[in-house]
Amino acid sequence: MRSRLACFLLLGFVTFLQAQTLPSNPPHDGSAIKDVIFIMSLTPTAVVEEEEVEMVATVTYELRSAETASIDLNFNLRSAQGMSSVDSVVVKNGKGTVTLKARLAPRLWSDTIAFKAMASLSRVDEKLMRRMIASDEVKIPVAKSDRSTAARSTPVPEKTFENGIKIVAIAPDNLREGITTEITVTVNYELLSREEGIISLGSSAGRSTGYEIIGNTRVKMGKGTAVVTAKLVPQKTNGLPFGKIHVGLSEYPHPKRWTPLAIDALTIPVE
Repeated sequence: MRSRLACFLLLGFVTFLQAQTLPSNPPHDGSAIKDVIFIMSLTPTAVVEEEEVEMVATVTYELRSAETASIDLNFNLRSAQGMSSVDSVVVKNGKGTVTLKARLAPRLWSDTIAFKAMASLSRVDEKLMRRMIASDEVKIPVAKSDRSTAARSTPVPEKTFENGIKIVAIAPDNLREGITTEITVTVNYELLSREEGIISLGSSAGRSTGYEIIGNTRVKMGKGTAVVTAKLVPQKTNGLPFGKIHVGLSEYPHPKRWTPLAIDALTIPVE
């Protein structure tokens, strides 16, 4: 949470400077168009499994690539790796801040799968398909309920049997733009569906969505902790003072085009 607070403080200053120089309606000529979204705050910051609570997210955005788009607040409520929208709002081209909220019962998945909130910015493309153009996510600590499974309003299994991966440490946790840096990422993982897997380390490299793979390590079926080290040249996201570190757990070997079995990401300040 400390790194996200640092991002937020830097973001406020940079947003003020950009407001003095950027036009309110950037050109739609396709040159250097980047959309961005960032969760400024999410309350409450800690919850108890299956105890209903109102989650409130304050989200800042910059939409450049379309006249309108929708912002959704999503949580992995129904499945460990899938996200479900619980609230949404339509926004117009430009910059702004919105508040989204919903009542929900948090899930305690496992020590390798975090309960997450994701803010997504989506637009309709030329084929009338809804496409996500930017996203940001936050992990939410979930305490174990002291109620028995039978007493809960929505009983859930005692254990989640899914592949999982979760970032537990990044060093260094503050990066400087343009300075080649060796980064070390520690993850907890659980590989259940394959005999062998590979953990990929990725950097957003200035993108609002997606990442480029900069390192990897192979793992066997089971549960454990892995460390991946790689060099990267940090970049800000659309000029804003943060980047994202991604990890993915995939089968090994895998085809040229594939979908990871489990993913996780963490926002990190970039000065």
